[in-house]
Amino acid sequence: MDRLAGRVTRRCCALFVERYLPDAAGPTLALKVCLFTNSPDEHFIVDQHPSCPQVIIAAGFSGHGFKFCSVIGEILADLAISGTSPHDTRLFRLARLG
Repeated sequence: MDRLAGRVTRRCCALFVERYLPDAAGPTLALKVCLFTNSPDEHFIVDQHPSCPQVIIAAGFSGHGFKFCSVIGEILADLAISGTSPHDTRLFRLARLG
């Protein structure tokens, strides 16, 4: 995957900064493309692998997942240690995606 921003992206970012953050306008010091992933239904995936229960899956957190990191960490630890969690994780199960 190419993580370098192209000419059009660089120009678009520069125009945005010039318009909305004029005091920050100037030479770009660094610019990288961000990898953004979501599940098809835009809900997180937090589950055990169906064939390998010792593998815990956590994915699709782009955009707003950081806000849930403490509870997701608890859930992942619960699943890894005991295979269950006191939190209701039905919405996040892998099987929902068919």
